[in-house]
Amino acid sequence: MRKIISILSKFLIVIALLILLVILFTGCTKSTGDIATTFGPIEEITARIVRDEASGSSKLVYSIAQKGIDLHSFEPSPKDIEFLNNADAYIAISRDILTERKLIESTTAEVIETGIKLLDTSEGKDPHVWLSPALLIQISENIKNGLIKIYPENAEKYESNTKTLISNLKKIDSKYRIL
Repeated sequence: MRKIISILSKFLIVIALLILLVILFTGCTKSTGDIATTFGPIEEITARIVRDEASGSSKLVYSIAQKGIDLHSFEPSPKDIEFLNNADAYIAISRDILTERKLIESTTAEVIETGIKLLDTSEGKDPHVWLSPALLIQISENIKNGLIKIYPENAEKYESNTKTLISNLKKIDSKYRIL
């Protein structure tokens, strides 16, 4: 009888450990603290805002649409959706872009839109706002302000990084205006 109780006790301990491992590795839906973006240019702007020059670290900024993807026909993968839903924030250009509207409506992350009005074209809304340094300055400010609402403890760093970023964008903009 003692042998059966001993075997049963060991079995229950193993089951409890397995349940604990499953909870630790698959059941966690807590935020990662990371930031999702739709594609490269917004990822780069956001990464420059959240970068911590002193430590060399920053929050992970992840572009859902990887380099080389045609954004006009882009569909996020299940892995992309999982990252998005575990992120603290999602930086989107505009709800006027169908893919982004779907992501905004489906995410549990805090959504930060760039606040830029897209231009109307014969083919619909033109999302290519990152091609203008002047618009990138507005986008940078709007992203910074949205991030400060989510991470107020980092406000000073975000303000400083954005100031540097905007200074660089103004230099680029003045060079383009001369041309």
